[in-house]
Amino acid sequence: MRFENQFFQLQPLRKTLPGRGKVLVQRYLDGSLHFRQGEKELAYTLLPARPQPAPQQRKRKPLPEGTAIMEKYVPPANHPWRRLRFGKGTSLQRS
Repeated sequence: MRFENQFFQLQPLRKTLPGRGKVLVQRYLDGSLHFRQGEKELAYTLLPARPQPAPQQRKRKPLPEGTAIMEKYVPPANHPWRRLRFGKGTSLQRS
């Protein structure tokens, strides 16, 4: 979390709950900061610098033994769908 150009790491209320929701920041007259989520006060740590996101790596499942990656399939010239001629040649008669 960022507040007044400083970065803070907030501790969740419970470890089983995700840390989502609105957080109220209060600065008391004595200068102390307090972070609240609802009625509960959150513990926090001041971070020395902006945290950098971890690089995401794409995970691929390994291929089973003997499996090859197929190249793009190009059907042969005598394939049946190549003989279809939609919109070309003779028209269909409607009754």
